[in-house]
Amino acid sequence: MSTIPWETDELTPRMLRCNRCGFCQDVCPTYAATRSEMDVARGRIRTLKMIHDGELDPVADKAVLEQADQCLLCGACTDNCPSSVPTHQLMQQARERILSTRGFSLFHTLVYRGLLGPQERLERLTRMGALLEREFNAKGQRRKWAQTVVARALPMVHRGLTYLPDPLDRPARTRSRVKERQNRPGRVVYFLGCGTNVFTPGAALASIQALETLGLEVTVPRFSCCGGPHLAAGDTPRAQKLARRNLMQLQELNPEFIVTDCATCAHTLADYAEFFPVGHPLQDVIAALAPRVRDLNTFLRDRVCALEPAPDPNPVPPVKVTYHDPCHALRGMKVRQAPRDIIRALPGVELVEMEGADSCCGGAGSYAFRHPEMSQKILDRKVEAIAATGAHVLATSCPSCTLQLGAGLRRAGLSIPVLNPMELICATSL
Repeated sequence: MSTIPWETDELTPRMLRCNRCGFCQDVCPTYAATRSEMDVARGRIRTLKMIHDGELDPVADKAVLEQADQCLLCGACTDNCPSSVPTHQLMQQARERILSTRGFSLFHTLVYRGLLGPQERLERLTRMGALLEREFNAKGQRRKWAQTVVARALPMVHRGLTYLPDPLDRPARTRSRVKERQNRPGRVVYFLGCGTNVFTPGAALASIQALETLGLEVTVPRFSCCGGPHLAAGDTPRAQKLARRNLMQLQELNPEFIVTDCATCAHTLADYAEFFPVGHPLQDVIAALAPRVRDLNTFLRDRVCALEPAPDPNPVPPVKVTYHDPCHALRGMKVRQAPRDIIRALPGVELVEMEGADSCCGGAGSYAFRHPEMSQKILDRKVEAIAATGAHVLATSCPSCTLQLGAGLRRAGLSIPVLNPMELICATSL
């Protein structure tokens, strides 16, 4: 029997510390969707213990891989665990061990080893996606024909098209606002992530505008993918390769601050020390750069809240905005209050809280494609909570969440735009 060598794993003692108390049941999105013990932290840890004891074969038993892969890595269980068992880290590590034993799937090869790396690859794909999208969203018989053909021949592509914004705009890197700032010096480096670049370019342009409006010089270098999605998928070698590229570039730039409007990028950049073993030569570089990483909401909050907008001579009812907490922002970067403070400070805007704002939306990068049924169940609960607020706008700081929530709202027939808080700043008179 092939087993995963947990004996040398420093996390094994924490895994064995799980006392099966059940606190994880209260906060786990997958458990809420299925009510299955296999879909909650203590059930997953039980599976890992059976692997550790040689009772399960992670290669022969496909259910093991499915259980490890079906975790969202949202971290809610860890935050709610009296014993602080880092289930999300254990699941990521289990994926790494299983992946190294089983090898890469076709999906992993195409997405993680193909698209997510140099950003030009994803940009080229989105140009193709824009052409398909025009056919997919055409009117009349042409639309019916396109949707039928794509749904039958390419079901994953069909699902992807339902997630894309309509219309899919040009990548942020093709815009003059970004091009003009690519090589110029600036005390603030804006890390433009893959998802923001191609799926929410408006957020990128708004972020740069907000930074410069508040008097900051910004440079926007061309980085590689942050590597966070690869680490979550268990592809540590590729994650390390991408991290190394970005670290060398950041070291050369030596900025005072590294800011990003993507929750996953912010958490990943600040957490690069976890990518490499203790004593690795890059740890000194990381130690110098990681403290300079800022979530953009946190970085700009005090500046935005200090502004006093001019009184509106013709006041109108406020625009109601509700906010969804991305998991990487909330539990990774401990960012909860900053985006809310910004929204409250904007003229003509009222913040309305939704129930379960801190619960995962089911997006989790490519999760919606790997586990569409589970993702949809989680998303449906979130959409119901959004609708119940009566909000006119949904705000969030993650391109993956933006795509997931936008698709869910459209599917429910709700015309509620999903915007980054930076876009709200630029839409007001601040």
